[in-house]
Amino acid sequence: MSNKKCGIDRIGETISREVAGYTADIQMGVIQLVDTKADELKEAIKKAAPVGKRKKYRRSFKVKVTNELNAYYEKTVFASGKEYRLTHLLEKPHASRKGGTVMPKVHIAPASEQIHKEFENEVKKLILSSEAMGGGFKRK
Repeated sequence: MSNKKCGIDRIGETISREVAGYTADIQMGVIQLVDTKADELKEAIKKAAPVGKRKKYRRSFKVKVTNELNAYYEKTVFASGKEYRLTHLLEKPHASRKGGTVMPKVHIAPASEQIHKEFENEVKKLILSSEAMGGGFKRK
C-alpha cells in the first residue's frame, strides 16, 4: 500500500488504483501457483500410475493450458495418445472379458485431492501474506 496523501475528491480513484494493484499481485501469484501445482499433480499421477505390459501409460501424462482469460487461468493434466482410454478403466471397476469384475487401481483421484487441498491452503497463505496488503494481515 502506498502512503500517498489525497484529497477527498480523489479518494475513489486512489482506492480503485490500490485495489487494482492488489488484485494484479494476487492474480500473478495464483497463476504461478497453478503452474507449479499442475506440474506436481502430473508427477504425482505418474509416480502412482500402475505399470502394465506396455509401459507407455505412465509416460503419457501431460499438462496444457486449457483456458487463459483475463481473470481465469486453467491448466489440465491429461493422458495423451491412445492411453487416455485407460484412465477410466483403471480408476473405476469394470467387467472383464472372461466374466467377473476387474478391481480399480485408483491413482488419479488421491493425487488430485491432495494437490487441490495444498493449492487451496497456499492460495489462502498468498492472500493473507500479500505484499500489497502491507506484508499481510492477521485474522482475529
